[in-house]
Amino acid sequence: GGVVAFGWHTDANEQLMMCLAPTPRPYVSIWVPLQDTDAANGTLEMLPREARQPPRDADKHHPFFAADAVEGVEVLAVRAGGAVVFASDIWHRSAPNRSAHVRRVFYAQFSRGALLADGTYSSPDPSPQSVPAGGECLCGESLVER
Repeated sequence: GGVVAFGWHTDANEQLMMCLAPTPRPYVSIWVPLQDTDAANGTLEMLPREARQPPRDADKHHPFFAADAVEGVEVLAVRAGGAVVFASDIWHRSAPNRSAHVRRVFYAQFSRGALLADGTYSSPDPSPQSVPAGGECLCGESLVER
């Protein structure tokens, strides 16, 4: 296995900021491991909304994340084919894969419409009632072992 890690980030701040305006619309990410995952092979780690959060303007280099152990983190052991669905503003990371095996993941993102470079949708903005302002880790208990 490798020792590649993905540091703390939100998808809204890290992934789309390279091509979108600073205020992208909310979307969801779906993380589906193709092998069973756990702490040894660098599974997904999430900071639930009820845990202490970094300041709103934080990025992965903020002192909040300087300690190796951020309080309240959930390390998600997910079986192959299970799925973790989460909002674009949820803080998460993957620790290094320290196992002798590869960890592969299918990863997709979905929004109400195509997200354009200016931060707008290609279709009218959804009403606040149809898209939650925030999100949370939506993990089926049968898929995620806590």
